[in-house]
Amino acid sequence: MKSFAVALPTVPPYGIQLHIMNFDPEPAPAEGLLSSVSPASQTLVRGLDVLELVASGPAALSAISRQLGLSRSTVHRLATTLLERRYLNMTPRRGYSLGPKLLELGFRAREQISLVRLARPYLEALAAETGDVAVLAVRDGDDALIADRAAGGRRVLPSVRAGDRVRLDVSALGHALGMRAADISGSAPAAVVHSTSGHDPAPEIRTIAAPVFGADGTVRAALGIAAASVYADRAHHDAAAAAVNEAARALGAELGWRVQAAPSAAGAGAARQLPDSSTESRGGQYVG
Repeated sequence: MKSFAVALPTVPPYGIQLHIMNFDPEPAPAEGLLSSVSPASQTLVRGLDVLELVASGPAALSAISRQLGLSRSTVHRLATTLLERRYLNMTPRRGYSLGPKLLELGFRAREQISLVRLARPYLEALAAETGDVAVLAVRDGDDALIADRAAGGRRVLPSVRAGDRVRLDVSALGHALGMRAADISGSAPAAVVHSTSGHDPAPEIRTIAAPVFGADGTVRAALGIAAASVYADRAHHDAAAAAVNEAARALGAELGWRVQAAPSAAGAGAARQLPDSSTESRGGQYVG
């Protein structure tokens, strides 16, 4: 194995950081790779190997053992766990096949991927129009899960990443996810505004969110923006609320949502104000 020292520049004034990269002309064998990971990770990898093998068709324990190079006892232990969790089925004289849990996860993945794909243009447009971070969130238990985001062009932006979570009860995203079609008094969703107190070095955050309804009138997601409060004056608030409402309405329309009620005096840009509170989201990021 040969080692090469490669100098990579980083952002000044931190100078040059030296990285050592190893290049091996021969690929390492699978067993060698597995030996470098923890036992728990090794078990997970082997379980995934079983699922990928069975995905091509039912397979007996002996066939799985032979093709993966694992002992029959190891395959039996993995298969038993996967059967208990419904990731595998077992049919006499045919062997193991994929289980119903994977079908459930597949439907959920397809739904989420479709939603993220449809929402992406609206996130980018919101970020460009407001200059803030535009976010798409879905409900996951007691949390609002950030499914996607797009960054605007402001100099100071909240640090929000896909995969971040924030409690439903202390965020504009959470309150938007908890709304019902009956809560809508006009032709567009009603935006919700929420503030969080900043924690050094993060600034105070102002978030505005609106529900995205599906064809059946249930909330599929929340669409919103997160802005540093230094930019959140009244003019920004009104313009952002209107933009969030319009984006949520348009995305809902793509999902099949239709509203019959006439617009109310509140208008598309109206927003409900929630009490200020201090909110720390998981992972050290702050978002209301």
